[in-house]
Amino acid sequence: MTTISNKAKTIRAAMQSANGGFFSVSFVKLNGENRTFPSARLGVKKFLKGGKNTTAHKPEYVSVYSMQDQSYKNVNLETVYQLKVNGLTINLSEEV
Repeated sequence: MTTISNKAKTIRAAMQSANGGFFSVSFVKLNGENRTFPSARLGVKKFLKGGKNTTAHKPEYVSVYSMQDQSYKNVNLETVYQLKVNGLTINLSEEV
């Protein structure tokens, strides 16, 4: 069983506090690149086509809908370095 860190729990809770509204998230991708979704949302179901969430069993990942890309994206909560939600900017660490 995979455990989730306090950082990941805190970030997930902050994202959920948007209550379906928009937030911005910046994180480091698996290949080391920095990535920012300036307008992302949780809970978007309108564009689902019946596929399975391939990261549902990994608690350190969250699936968001990127309005910029018009697609679903996975975010590794362990590598998030900035989150903007509900008018607050949360800086977690320096970007790579």
